Amino acid sequence: MTPSHPPVRLAAIQLCGYRAFPRPTTIWLSPHDAGGRVVGPGRNLLLYGENGSGKSSLGKALVDLLDLGTFPRPRPSFDQFRYRHENPPREDRRIRLEFDDASVDPLLWTPSQRPDGHPCFADMARSRGWLDYRSIWRITEARDKDHVEVFHALIQEVIGSCPTGTSGETFGQAWRHIRSIAGLRSTSVQHWESIKKLPGGVTAFNAAMEAFVPGLEARANQFLKAFDPWTSLRLTWNSNAVYNSRLHHGKLADGSVELRMVERGGEPMAKPSEFLNEARLTAVGLCLYLAGMALSIPPRRPDGSSFPRILVLDDVLLSLDMSNRRPLLKLLQSGALSGWQVLLLTHDRAWYEIAKQSLPEAQWMRHELFVQHAGNHAEPVAREDADHLMRALDFLHEGQVKAAAVHVRTKFEEVLKRGCHELGLAVPYNPDPRKVRAADLWNAVQGATFDSIRPVERRVDGQGNLVWWQPRPDKRKVVSDEIREEVAHALSWVLNPLSHSESVDRYRREIEEAIFAVDDLEQSIQRAVVLREAGPVPVREMLLTLLHSRSIQHRVS
Repeated sequence: MTPSHPPVRLAAIQLCGYRAFPRPTTIWLSPHDAGGRVVGPGRNLLLYGENGSGKSSLGKALVDLLDLGTFPRPRPSFDQFRYRHENPPREDRRIRLEFDDASVDPLLWTPSQRPDGHPCFADMARSRGWLDYRSIWRITEARDKDHVEVFHALIQEVIGSCPTGTSGETFGQAWRHIRSIAGLRSTSVQHWESIKKLPGGVTAFNAAMEAFVPGLEARANQFLKAFDPWTSLRLTWNSNAVYNSRLHHGKLADGSVELRMVERGGEPMAKPSEFLNEARLTAVGLCLYLAGMALSIPPRRPDGSSFPRILVLDDVLLSLDMSNRRPLLKLLQSGALSGWQVLLLTHDRAWYEIAKQSLPEAQWMRHELFVQHAGNHAEPVAREDADHLMRALDFLHEGQVKAAAVHVRTKFEEVLKRGCHELGLAVPYNPDPRKVRAADLWNAVQGATFDSIRPVERRVDGQGNLVWWQPRPDKRKVVSDEIREEVAHALSWVLNPLSHSESVDRYRREIEEAIFAVDDLEQSIQRAVVLREAGPVPVREMLLTLLHSRSIQHRVS
């Protein structure tokens, strides 16, 4: 069925007094005007946050808000994770979700108000996804065995929002219902009626799981080929979940799903942890998880459009090298997770910059979180991504000198990489872009020269013939001596040590000078690229003039 309206998407996340966010902070997932009015559809989010900046707190806040609870673990209360370093706590502490459809009211969670009655809440909670590196390790960790038991991991983290059949119920909903009934101790008539129906519900659940597992395996292996074409995974529905009312304790026994790794010949691996490195095991867990998300069902509104489906990926790539990270970007661009609004969180600046270049700006918002000190505590500062030098100036204006230094250094490395690429300069090779040293890039740029093509000259000789000649090109330095001295000074004061220092406030003037030095360097490289590429222009001019001259001679004759 084709929706008659576009899907509802999350437009903004507002946090105040929750986890690491003491004061009101807004993370935008849609274009907006200066007054905070949404002017475009909600997008995915690419978020960089240095350690301790609140990056994971943002993801966990969404998970807490959309937590339906599982027996016997209750749903978290707001104040269970409120900001702890402010007493008394703020009265306006809250989490507020705004949507890009003006007809949908914001979803609000406060200490005194749950959002259960909101029309989006139940479907968003049913389908939300969350994955971090710990979840991946739980899925793939096998020490001395040839398999991993993944029943709980699948139900709780992978296929909770996948359909059990034609009823519209998901595996997460079905298992929560089974566990809640099995754990009841009431002797009411209603309790006994529910108990009578429980064996049939368990049987239906087992049948649905057994039928679903092969499709999950196939989709996961489809994704895994992008990371590792020589390895596949195998999921086996090993035993049914069982309810035994005669037992006093442990009446409900879990089902069993075993995960095995398979070699290229089709044989299961013995002790895969001894043969597969951490990056390959991480890729397996990630692909299994994404397969579950891809097979989940989108909740629908009456008009046929879908409610927001939030998928938080929090530093899931810690164990992947750069070559194994790019397939994730391809999966995100391929439409494999269409319908999901993805929040991709990372603390790796180099990976963040690569992801920015790969993920289309029309579909992704970019934000950064930094730490600022307020009294004896730190708190996050959120900024939408912009040119790093402009960001540095903004942070200097606000007194955040260390954050400004980080942006100057990032811009410096960005300018050097782009300059070496556009000018075709040779630098020491490293397969991991993060390990290409800024010093090597700078040495290549400051020693580079280029041929500045002078305009073609022409004159008419004594016989009336048009004579052309090309003057010798001027050999120029990409970086003038003056700019080289400016950058050298910035390197000694700011670009190397200060962006990693805790006490940089007294170097404010040096950081300002470094901003101008990096800007001058960027302009100098851009000028060299333009002048170097101007060569074909006079050649075309010469050819066009010659053709024009011949055309005149032909008409005269």
